[in-house]
Amino acid sequence: MSKRTTPALTLLTLALTACGQPAQSGETSAPTLHTQAAVTANVYVDWGETRGTITNELYGVGLYGGVAPSVATQPTYKTNLSYFKPGLVRFHYNDLINDSATDPRGWVDVANRRWDEARIKTVMDAIDSLNSGTYEYYKPAKLVNIPRWPAWMKTYTYTSGGHSETLLDPSEFDNYAAFCAQLATILKNQGRNVKYYTPTNELDSRYYVPYLNGGDKLDELITLHNKVAAAIRAADPNAKIGGLEFARGDLTDGVRRFIRGTKGSLDVVMYHFYANDDPYAADADVYNRTQDAARHGQDIVNIVRQEGLNLPVMDTEFNINYAGRQDYKMTLSQGAVYDALVFIGAANTGQVGTAAWNDRDGYYGKLNNDDGTNSIRVGAHNLQMFNTFMTGQRVTSTSDNGALVTLATTSAGRKSMALVNRSSTAQTVKVNFSSLWSTTATWNRYVVAPDPRYYYTGTLSTADLQNGNLTVEPNSVTVLTVADSAAVTSTSRELSRTGWTASASGSGAGEGPANALDGSVTTRWSTGAPQANGQWFQVDFGSAKTFDRVILDANNSLTDFPRRYEVYASNDPANLGMPLVTGPGIAVSGSAYGTGGGFAGAPTIITFAPKTARYLRIVQKGCCTPGSNWWGINDLRVYSH
Repeated sequence: MSKRTTPALTLLTLALTACGQPAQSGETSAPTLHTQAAVTANVYVDWGETRGTITNELYGVGLYGGVAPSVATQPTYKTNLSYFKPGLVRFHYNDLINDSATDPRGWVDVANRRWDEARIKTVMDAIDSLNSGTYEYYKPAKLVNIPRWPAWMKTYTYTSGGHSETLLDPSEFDNYAAFCAQLATILKNQGRNVKYYTPTNELDSRYYVPYLNGGDKLDELITLHNKVAAAIRAADPNAKIGGLEFARGDLTDGVRRFIRGTKGSLDVVMYHFYANDDPYAADADVYNRTQDAARHGQDIVNIVRQEGLNLPVMDTEFNINYAGRQDYKMTLSQGAVYDALVFIGAANTGQVGTAAWNDRDGYYGKLNNDDGTNSIRVGAHNLQMFNTFMTGQRVTSTSDNGALVTLATTSAGRKSMALVNRSSTAQTVKVNFSSLWSTTATWNRYVVAPDPRYYYTGTLSTADLQNGNLTVEPNSVTVLTVADSAAVTSTSRELSRTGWTASASGSGAGEGPANALDGSVTTRWSTGAPQANGQWFQVDFGSAKTFDRVILDANNSLTDFPRRYEVYASNDPANLGMPLVTGPGIAVSGSAYGTGGGFAGAPTIITFAPKTARYLRIVQKGCCTPGSNWWGINDLRVYSH
């Protein structure tokens, strides 16, 4: 998406005056709750069941204000950036290659056709000065984005299907590679320890997206990337090269072609995501779009693995609205909820990093640039909570209420959980912990909430959590953390399949339902036909069982996982009731075709609040490429805590 350079709106100052608290502020008394009737939500946390590692790079931000020396050197900017301490900072401005003599954010000495080393030094000195006691030794991972070629390089106009784009002439590819390597050399010689470089920004929107009906120039972009990657690596052997910073990560054919064409030169796959261009979109619609962000990330993770690679995936630019109009949700608690849902969706789908757009610009920024003090907006408090407490080993956490989304982590003697209320109704929450863990310690509470207080802190007893005495405000993010060093063993156990029977809506020849329960991954049940809405697989336990997790293992049938699913538990298969959980919708061949419960070739893991019932039914609700993949289960396993 194009980056906005419009001056900040004066109106924004009036609308956000209440948001601009000093960086270290935080009331200890809770605000008066909204008057909507509360709904009880049960949260289940197993501190002993780890599901991967989360680093601070999952909670990053783009530096748009921070690429300008006049902003980066402001004391209040540095103080407040270090307050919310994003784990990853992405230096990005879509016109970074502009002349530093005329553009305060430009980094290029156009007269001498080279990078402006003095300007770059000023910016980087400001960021690196945060690694001191004054700023609590804040030292983020750095990502430097080089958006495109400078104006003096030769271009050509390419037209196909009635659409024209200006592209870099191939005769300049080596020159552009040298230009990018020059920046890497400058930063290396200055000792900046830049971790990631991306040599282009959203150029799929020029080389690929306009030509989906044929005649695209993606192969040229692949060639350019490979040349630049080699040149940057020669300048800084420790640098990791990212790409393509896709504008359209949902167009999986282009993503797959780029990844396949850059094997050996690509270290990180990066894409961008915005919800819409409608500043008046309903909160629920905006929150639902974070599921699409997770889908796009999952699609890319799947493609990476299908190509036999082990590359990290990052959403390096995201926000609600990409249009050049103010959307106040981005600066209020709804924006914090949106960010938190993106973080959790990225963690759920195996991504390792994100970068919210952005630090400061008048539209999107986590800091307010209209008041002269770079004051804190709500989104900065949200990032501060996640970066301070929500890292380490991610553990299993579930909620029985779709309005409340959870994330839990344990690290260095600390246990923390985030409760994201994506609804306009207050939720009364009861937290159920693994039976092998208990504490009488007091929890610290940090809350980003609607007006009038926006951000506050407090404490809560374990008894209050376990007895349902926590009320979570509408459109809010709550982080709870407690100091506790007790090692915890998971109480999760697999249920015995003795006495179970299975049935299905249909089966392939020699691939009946019983094959999914025989304990062997070399036999399987399958639909015997392409996936279609309404196909189902059912297990009769013989008597009521209590369970909270189902694993569907398709073994080597990499693409035969359910594209979208609903899970039901009932004592009467003729009366299923409401689904316990619905799959979020992630596909190998493109999110337009629905869902998959996990990585291609990896088991589909479905978790939910504990349920006691005799029958378990999984209903396939999506589809895949017409005439393509079946739905198959080589082994079905059910677990209980």
